[in-house]
This record gives sequence, C-alpha cells and structure tokens, in this order.
Amino acid sequence: MLRSLSYLFLLLMVPAFSLVAQVPVMNPIQGASVVCSPPASAKCYTASASNNPLSFSWIVLPANGVVILNPTSDTTSIIFPNTNLTYTVFCMAINSSGTSSLVSMPVKVYETPTVTFSGLTNVCQGSPTVLMASPTLISGSSTLNYLWTPSTGLNATTTRSVIATPPATTTYTLLLTLGSCTNSAKITLNISNCVGIEQLHSFNNGSGRVYPNPNNGNFVYSGPQTGTALIINQFGQKVREISLSDQSETTITNLTEGIYYLITSREKIKIVVINK
Repeated sequence: MLRSLSYLFLLLMVPAFSLVAQVPVMNPIQGASVVCSPPASAKCYTASASNNPLSFSWIVLPANGVVILNPTSDTTSIIFPNTNLTYTVFCMAINSSGTSSLVSMPVKVYETPTVTFSGLTNVCQGSPTVLMASPTLISGSSTLNYLWTPSTGLNATTTRSVIATPPATTTYTLLLTLGSCTNSAKITLNISNCVGIEQLHSFNNGSGRVYPNPNNGNFVYSGPQTGTALIINQFGQKVREISLSDQSETTITNLTEGIYYLITSREKIKIVVINK
C-alpha cells in the first residue's frame, strides 16, 4: 500500500515540474543591416522569442538622436540620425519569469551619394570638353565609386572627371555607389557644327572692334553687325553666345584668362584676357 501511494505521488509531481515557466529565449533580430540616408526614413525591425514573451525592450547604441517608435513591441521602427556610422541594435524579451539575454545586430548607415556637375555642355563637334562630378556628401567620403554610361566619346568611365568627345549630342548617366547605397545623375552634352579654330582665318570682312583688348575679362564689342555672335576659346569650344544689334555696343563680362575669338557672320576678332 505504501509503495502504491509513493508511486501515485511521483506521478502527480511530474506535471508540476514540467510546468515550471522559463525565461524567454531570443531569436536573431530581423531587419536591414544597411541603411541609406537621407532620407532619414524609419526602418522596420522584428524580434521573436520562445516561452511566451509578454513584451520586448529595444535599445540602440550610440543612442544620441536615435528614435525608436515602438520600444516595447515585437516590431519596431527605428530612425538613425547620422550617416557613415555603425549602430548596434539590441533587443530582449520579457515574460512573467524574467528577462532574456540581449541579442544584437549591427546596422551600417551610409549617406546616399549625390553630385553636381561642372564643365562646358555646349561644344563644337570634335572638340573635347572636361565633365567634372563634384560629390555633395556631408562626409566627403573618398570611397565613392563612379560609373559613366554610355562610354561613347569618353576617355574613361570610372573616374570623377572625364574628357568627352562624343560625335553627337549625348546624355551621360553617372551611377554613384557608396557602400551598398547607389544614386544616379544625368548630364547632356550638346554638340554643334560650329566654326573651329582651323577655320577662323577664312574670313575677316567686318568692321567691328573689341575694346579694351587685351582686357581683364570685361570688354565691349562695337560694330555694324546684327544677329548672333559666338565667343570661342583657343580649343574651338563655344563658351558664350551673344546677340548683336546694328550700330550698338555689346558688353561682355566675366571671361576667364585665356585666348578667345569673337565670331560673327563676317568677321573674327582675337581677344586676349589676362589676370585681373
């Protein structure tokens, strides 16, 4: 009888031991490990755990400026304020028996690359021009990669600046890559069949004049011409287009140092610009 009672006692106790609650055990955090910013949009992260968690607790380090929109939910949105920085996202689960161990996930935030272009975009056919891409990154990162397409008329395709001599008007696309973040920008190079330097001596039948000459980049053209005049640099590239009125003076300003030619329908005039 005593043995039977002991056996019954053991049977009753087994379920009691098996029902002892356990603290949560966390699974890995799910979400983006690379973020491109700006825009500083919220990124979604999800946590899960065993043993019936009642809530979660999210932490991000460094914490300065970070916004955690749902800090006690299994799914939260996080805004990372700084670029070119690695954050660590932490999370733990909580139930009636206690708190889980922390799990973590590194998140690298890159700045979305952008550029501005400089260089002549209206040139004579066959005349080279330099197209320069200047990054506008806050960080001034030196790890920005460039890719120009199409390659038609370019001396290179993976450099910040290129020498372009396309046979016709061409729109180039520059793909920018910083880390895992990409962006693109476009620039159109307009090609004209304008007068080249080798043709400038074929006519000079006008009576216009430029003064002062040499000058500091600011001068006046006076002559009996009407219509349009071109200012061409020593490489045959058009740098300015101006409108002329008969018997009136036209002021031209802000030419940089160099040799230029003012070309009308009947004449060409050499212009020398020296240091101001």
